[in-house]
Amino acid sequence: ICMTLLFLLSLSSRLFAFSVAEDTVGAVDYQGIPRYPDSKIERYQAEQEVDYLVALGNLKKVNRVLSPEYSSRFKGRLTRITYRIPDGHDAEKAFRHYFKATEQATLLFECHGRECGSSSHWANQIFGIAQLYGPEGNQHYAVKQMEQDGQHVLLVVYAIERGNRRVYVHLDLLEIDELAAQQLSVNPSTYVAAWQSKGKVVLRGLQFNGQDQLSDESMATLEQVVKAMNKVLRMRFWVVGHLSGRSDLELLRERSLMRARSVKKALLDRGVAEERLVEQGVGPLAPLIRTNETEGRIELVLRP
Repeated sequence: ICMTLLFLLSLSSRLFAFSVAEDTVGAVDYQGIPRYPDSKIERYQAEQEVDYLVALGNLKKVNRVLSPEYSSRFKGRLTRITYRIPDGHDAEKAFRHYFKATEQATLLFECHGRECGSSSHWANQIFGIAQLYGPEGNQHYAVKQMEQDGQHVLLVVYAIERGNRRVYVHLDLLEIDELAAQQLSVNPSTYVAAWQSKGKVVLRGLQFNGQDQLSDESMATLEQVVKAMNKVLRMRFWVVGHLSGRSDLELLRERSLMRARSVKKALLDRGVAEERLVEQGVGPLAPLIRTNETEGRIELVLRP
């Protein structure tokens, strides 16, 4: 019995050593984003300065050329990680792991299955990794904007289950500067999907001056919001202002209402019908849970 136990311990230690060494040489997880349990890094690349195309929409043909519905180009430091997910685990579960691990990030776009378009194009043209090709019904894609230790990061996640049942998750992490971060915008279809599934959307990136009026720099953020609202003309909204701080409750509620009115006016100026919008200010009475938010936010909440 003792000899058997020693043999099993020796075998398990060798298997563990093999498992640890299975990551490609020099590969590491990106800080703050834990890997899917028991997955292994099969591809790893880090580049100091790249010109990166961010696909922010489904793949569609325009003049017989397949390309993302929305896209932008940014320069920055790029880290690329391709994980092999353990056998028996599906692509959606692995995708949701990374989605949840970055739940505080701003979602810019996501698609699933055939709505994303050609998997071959995603694998070979967007990512340049043939290994990521698989049945189109088995793919999941998302783009998020987040901040890690003061660094603005664009996160791209693509998960696929290949025809041979192997599952891969690929991460592209592009570190960008403040100006590029301000230029990123949410795909209108992402707003629509959030209203349909959650009934509300937080408008990220809005800034207000000392009089609680929307700053000129924030006006561009609303362009995609208006495009989304124009896709769903029957939807009506509360424009809800939230504001925390050391002031008394009534003052915070009044200031949050002023901010909501400022955003409403900006939406009206861009053609949104007034009967679709009602402003509200709730001050600090509805804080977000598990967030780094320290002051306030504006939400567009679906009205019945």
